[in-house]
Amino acid sequence: MAEKEIAALIAARGGGGLPAVEQSRIRGLSRGVPLFAVELTRTACRGGAEENGLPLTLAVLVQSRLDGLRLDRGLLHRLARHGDDGEHGETAAEAEIARAVAAGVIVRDGKTLEFAHPLVREVVLRCGWLDQEGGDLVSLARGGTGQKE
Repeated sequence: MAEKEIAALIAARGGGGLPAVEQSRIRGLSRGVPLFAVELTRTACRGGAEENGLPLTLAVLVQSRLDGLRLDRGLLHRLARHGDDGEHGETAAEAEIARAVAAGVIVRDGKTLEFAHPLVREVVLRCGWLDQEGGDLVSLARGGTGQKE
């Protein structure tokens, strides 16, 4: 949906009385996805977030979708937390990046990577999605050597 339509949806769902900064945050995080706008508005109207700053419904939905894609959690978490430094280099990392790009989770703009949708970035960043088992890219994301630790 266009931003004006999302703004109308927010107002229709009771978000018209929210502070302008909160309405702007909802429009930015939902980026045209009506379900995201409705859930973010509902949570804001109730006075807060449920899961690390996000509605539990959206956190579970996005995490479930990401789990199904079997992408490297460490790579996504590093990108969500620190942004892209443009230095990927390693063949294994490039293969994982290619899989995430093909899945539509991240986009490549020249040498720079970013999340295709801001809400996905927020879920990866805020909801403890980092793989606890470790692995090459997870280790690198944690500042390790890239070897299983």
